[in-house]
Amino acid sequence: MRVTGHVGKTPVNTLIDCGSSHNFVHPELVNKLGLRVQGVPSLVVEVADGNKITTNTLCAGFTWKLQNQTFKTDAMVLPVEGCDLVLGVQWLSTLGDIKWNFGELKMEFLSGKRRVVLRGKEQHAIQLVKRRTMQRILHKPEQIASAQLCFLVPVQSTTDGPAASLCQVTSSTPDSEANELNEVLMEFEDVFKEPSELPPHRDHDHQILLKEETTPVNVRPYRYPVFKKMRLKN
Repeated sequence: MRVTGHVGKTPVNTLIDCGSSHNFVHPELVNKLGLRVQGVPSLVVEVADGNKITTNTLCAGFTWKLQNQTFKTDAMVLPVEGCDLVLGVQWLSTLGDIKWNFGELKMEFLSGKRRVVLRGKEQHAIQLVKRRTMQRILHKPEQIASAQLCFLVPVQSTTDGPAASLCQVTSSTPDSEANELNEVLMEFEDVFKEPSELPPHRDHDHQILLKEETTPVNVRPYRYPVFKKMRLKN
């Protein structure tokens, strides 16, 4: 469940995750708030995609507010994707009995004698996004994923011979742009037509050589950890 906490006036995108054994805070938030950290024995963390990340830095006594209630806990410093703070079983186990309603994204527990109710962020339905709005979204690093869809419909070729399957830009595309794109699609009909056979052999046929006794990778797609992403860019 995702909630928004605060450290002072700084919003903290928080993920309450009962599948996480520890609490984790993003190093960017630590640097932004100027929090003190300390070295601890290395901890190997296995993330959702199966990769393992090692951290040896602890932010002791991290204090934040959730809906006017102050909390304090230790958190390991780790570059977690998609949020600033992960609250795992390490924090949840200190709350005692918890009443959790995932349908309403509501979580209730007692803090001392006070009843605390946390409400998660609702997931909004897919909606149409204009080009300028999309450009602003893509410049925000905290966005998890964004996509732009263009509907394509098959049409029959007007040339002689076998009919070729083409893609014609329709619907929300402005008329002038749609006409230009359709002219290009028609001009290069042989490029855009649906293939009916394998590509011909070239002077140099490239192939992917696999190690012996290995099988093709068949796992769900996950984002690369930050340290791998930086290595790929370099």
